[in-house]
Amino acid sequence: MALKKSPPNKEILLKFRFNKSVELPVFTDAEYVNHLTVDGWTRGETEHLLDLCGRFDLRFPVIYDRWDSEKFKMSRTVEDLKVNAFL
Repeated sequence: MALKKSPPNKEILLKFRFNKSVELPVFTDAEYVNHLTVDGWTRGETEHLLDLCGRFDLRFPVIYDRWDSEKFKMSRTVEDLKVNAFL
């Protein structure tokens, strides 16, 4: 006697449907200089921002909270972070 499979729970399917992660760019020194330099931002700040974007899936209030203000003395707003992340 074969067991019948129960249909998948719609709630579980919806959960996986929206469970997406962000693919962030990986860049060389030349690509950074040619395409990613922004006035007022250092390469270290840009790399830190992209790392936080990957870890926290572009949740900018969380990224803002985790921004390393000890290491990077320049004060950044949530809007500053969004602008540099989407350039």
